[in-house]
Amino acid sequence: MAQNNLDSLLRQAEMKEMQLRLNQQFHRNMVLFQKSVPTLFEHFVNYRPQQYRLSYSADNYLTLVEAANNNSIYDTDPVEFTDQQLRTFRAEPLCLRLNFLQSTVANDDYIHAPLVNELLESYEALAIEETVTLDVPIGFLAIAGTGVGYHIADLVQKHDIHNLMIIEPNLDLFYAALHTIDWAPIIQKQTQPSRTLKFCIGYSVDDTFNAIKQLPDEIGLHNLSNTFFYQHLYSPQLNAARETLISGFHQLGHGVGFFDDEQVSVSHTLTNLSNGINLLKPSAPNSRDLPAILIGNGPSLDTLLDDIRAIRNKVYLFSCGTALGALYKAGIQPDYHVEMERTLNIKDWIESGSTPEFRKAITLLTLNTCPPAVAALFDNVIFAKKPNDAGTTLLNSIHPDTSHLHNCNPTVSNAALAYIIAMGFTEIHLAGVDLGMQDVDSHHSRHSLYSTWEQELLDLVPHQPPWFKKFTQTKQRQDRTDRNAIRLAGNKRKTIFSNPVLDSCRTSIEQLLQNNPHVTCYNPNDGAQIRGTVTSDGLPVSINTNKKSIPTNDIANYLISDASSQTEQLKRIGNDKTLAGIRSDLESAGFTLDNANQLFSSLSATDNPITKKLFKGSLNAFLGIISKYIAFAPHHMQQVISKQGFTALKQLLDQSEALLITNPLRADKTRNLIAEALAQEPKSEETLTASISPVLDYEEFNTQGYCGPFDLDAPDNAVAALEIVKATEDYNCLLNNHNYEPILKNLSTDNQLVTVLQEFCHNCRHIWGSNVSWSYNPAPVQDWTHNKSFQNASGVDIDYSEIKSHYMVLVALSDVTLDNGAIECIPGSHCDTSLSRTALCTYKNPELRYAALQQEPANEHRKALCMKKGQFLIIHSALLIRCLPYKPGQPPAVTYNFCTTTDKKNCPPDLKGL
Repeated sequence: MAQNNLDSLLRQAEMKEMQLRLNQQFHRNMVLFQKSVPTLFEHFVNYRPQQYRLSYSADNYLTLVEAANNNSIYDTDPVEFTDQQLRTFRAEPLCLRLNFLQSTVANDDYIHAPLVNELLESYEALAIEETVTLDVPIGFLAIAGTGVGYHIADLVQKHDIHNLMIIEPNLDLFYAALHTIDWAPIIQKQTQPSRTLKFCIGYSVDDTFNAIKQLPDEIGLHNLSNTFFYQHLYSPQLNAARETLISGFHQLGHGVGFFDDEQVSVSHTLTNLSNGINLLKPSAPNSRDLPAILIGNGPSLDTLLDDIRAIRNKVYLFSCGTALGALYKAGIQPDYHVEMERTLNIKDWIESGSTPEFRKAITLLTLNTCPPAVAALFDNVIFAKKPNDAGTTLLNSIHPDTSHLHNCNPTVSNAALAYIIAMGFTEIHLAGVDLGMQDVDSHHSRHSLYSTWEQELLDLVPHQPPWFKKFTQTKQRQDRTDRNAIRLAGNKRKTIFSNPVLDSCRTSIEQLLQNNPHVTCYNPNDGAQIRGTVTSDGLPVSINTNKKSIPTNDIANYLISDASSQTEQLKRIGNDKTLAGIRSDLESAGFTLDNANQLFSSLSATDNPITKKLFKGSLNAFLGIISKYIAFAPHHMQQVISKQGFTALKQLLDQSEALLITNPLRADKTRNLIAEALAQEPKSEETLTASISPVLDYEEFNTQGYCGPFDLDAPDNAVAALEIVKATEDYNCLLNNHNYEPILKNLSTDNQLVTVLQEFCHNCRHIWGSNVSWSYNPAPVQDWTHNKSFQNASGVDIDYSEIKSHYMVLVALSDVTLDNGAIECIPGSHCDTSLSRTALCTYKNPELRYAALQQEPANEHRKALCMKKGQFLIIHSALLIRCLPYKPGQPPAVTYNFCTTTDKKNCPPDLKGL
């Protein structure tokens, strides 16, 4: 009994000593936080925990327990738990990596995108072998869950963390960590130059993610390209924080801007201002009695058109982007139309989807970045300031007393909602704002120009432009991404498919509604669930009051300014000392996170806000790309990665500054690729020979006599074959068997090629008569002929043009263009019995050939067949073809040619088939 009492007294003494140490540590941390993080000091200096508390376990270790039942939240000693968790994390860290993709360049003036594409291509060619590890400088680490905090101290002490975020939604648990660890070394290390420490304590999941979304502008993408995430404890809030970051991580790369984007904004802003603009002035809340209907172009719009038509004169209709074309088709004229893009190609969408008469009574609501040519399509236009934009920065210096249109990115639906709220509407209905789809192919209203033009593109396939295949492959790749990557909670069903842009649109709408609690927003769409909206069955068709027009001067002030002084200011940016310093650093230093931080900080600290806006996005993007590829690369490759990246970035600075000096008000001229494809060009010799061969279906192939070009599965084989050809003079002759060289056999047995032969040539299997041909002399144009005859083993000519199932396959080993010897054909001539096959195929008698053809066919009856290296064509052997001249001084095209047939009995025994 005496021993038990003694043990009890000793335990009480130990607990008192432990409590004293905990209190002393808390006091030291409070003194520290009072100076370094005063907001947390104020919150916790007199805090009293409610749900969790520290306790001394029966096994003599400190732990955290639930106050209600005294159950520990750790399964074992927190020291052992943390040690094991850290070992697991270091062996397989969770690292989220930004995905930088090449982009289609529809504006030949752009500087940023082509350089980024080239840099990404060069990095992909390096085939970098990466091992994700914590033993490198860590740009950003998010620690979710503090618990007793031992893991935080360990990670900061043992790793080179540049930017650290502590996430703890439960205040009790962070309060406990203020007692258990010394925060002084953590704060001291993380507040050194080029390092940050951010606390998200007591934040909701949304607020935490919003704080993370601000980081690209605060610390740069180079620190976020490879983001590490450590979760210490598992709770619904921490699990949700992890899943939200993982699913929304792509959003960190959105909206950072780039030089051309910002320069165009400045140009359009100044031009619009010189023309005179109505600039939005926000109205008081509740200043509009009737509802506003925000009309997007999602598939749910089709089910709501009858409701919209019924209340057309009783509510205010706002169309967004291509929804204007859908409403035009439905015979519904909106009151307002919203556009937020700065690229000129939206002019084509508007003009293709509506008429001037239809637009006459519609007011355009847009941003200061709007192309002047787009604004000119409407009689009445209202502009608003776009936040975080170079043009807006310039506009602020001229008219500082006007406000910005917040949360107007990334889509036109965001801009429309921001406009409607700024105009004083408090009841808003979203129609066709699905932000997702039940089926990835049903992405827009069936009345949409997208749907119309997609069908027309399918109809256009015989005349596809060179970018069409890439366009469709990109769409298919996006569809696959939609199916597998992003699934969201549905508004009227469990889940729907979405994509990164629509998901970003959703979160921006949610943030805007959260910031405007006086607004009631209804969502009748069968799309994504949007927090802050009320799910409804339809639109408010019971309204009886007719609307009144809203005078422009009620919601906007008229402004006009001369742009000459601002233009001169832009020219001077070409000699900005900040940019000169950055260029010097690029030439003298290699890439490290410290150097990247210095470059980013130098631009952020410039005393010229326009310089910062113009270049920060591009600097952000380039540094982010370099950081991603260099982080886990082998040491011997890091210098190459750094040099290539800095060279590309220096090129961007050089070209951008030169543009600002010579043409600071360069306007956007982005082309509408789809509109170009649909444009009907007049037939002429130039347009004839510039046309690209179509991909045809089987029936069209029989009618036209050719199909292609198609891509090989392994285009590198064509490049390798070309090297063999260049090194072997004997290849300028006929080969009776293409098994002579394995690389040539690979070309003729390529999976894609075999698939196309099976589809178009009735399971064609017999291939022979291979040869490699240099395209022909500069002049004159070769005579029309059928496919070349072959000789059998006895030297007798065999004319395969009479065999209906005989085809020639041409594989491009180099680009085949109009300038270096493209083939020209007369589509359908293989079926023309009026032409003498015998005469045209008798190579030794050109007089008979001329007599049979008699005269040149008209331009509209001819087609030029061009290819990129690694592509192939299939041509019926009886089709009339000839070779166009190539320009002197140009290297002639090189093709690998072989013949094929489905007619086995006509396959000569001395020509081995496959």
